[in-house]
Amino acid sequence: MELIEARSPYAVIVSDMQMPGMDGIQFLWSARAASPDLLEKVYAGSPLTKDEQEMFASHPSVGHDLLIGIPRLQSVAKMIEKQQEPYKNFAPPKKAVAELLELPETFNPRIVSALDTLEIGKTGAKIQLVKIRDMDMQMIIDQEIWTNRGLLVVPRGQEINHSVQVRLRNFSRSGVIPDQVRVLVPQFSVRDTNHAEAKSEREEMVTVKED
Repeated sequence: MELIEARSPYAVIVSDMQMPGMDGIQFLWSARAASPDLLEKVYAGSPLTKDEQEMFASHPSVGHDLLIGIPRLQSVAKMIEKQQEPYKNFAPPKKAVAELLELPETFNPRIVSALDTLEIGKTGAKIQLVKIRDMDMQMIIDQEIWTNRGLLVVPRGQEINHSVQVRLRNFSRSGVIPDQVRVLVPQFSVRDTNHAEAKSEREEMVTVKED
């Protein structure tokens, strides 16, 4: 705390949860109180100065540098370094199906072939209260989640991913955040293109016969 008060702000603060005299949440709360300006601006969506923008943008590289020298964490360090960059290597659906069909001993060809005929569309989202342990990927947090000490854990609008799941479960086990939160649950529709094409062909045949 003396270093934070004397030399802050820091781009990244790493803390254990269980420590003698002060747990991790108490420490982070104290650190935030000692150097609140940058995070307060980020959470509030307020404009940052150029220096503040550079400091906030540096956290992936700082996290990378902290982990890259630890055995077996090199791949994690690389993921942290690239966390702000959009992933661009998704295979097109046709290519993905073709690659799965090349592994019939692992993936049932009949099931994989059926995937090629499906179209999945997002139709909206439903608001639900869910327990933190029951959260699934692609759900979206529909409220700010704060600890009972006033630390913002997850902002509203955050999509659930693995790191968010782990973070929320850790805080939930400590009993410092609510056990249930409000989320938006995406709703999807599935269309079988083979069925739709067959139906269209039948309708055309009926039309021809009528003519």
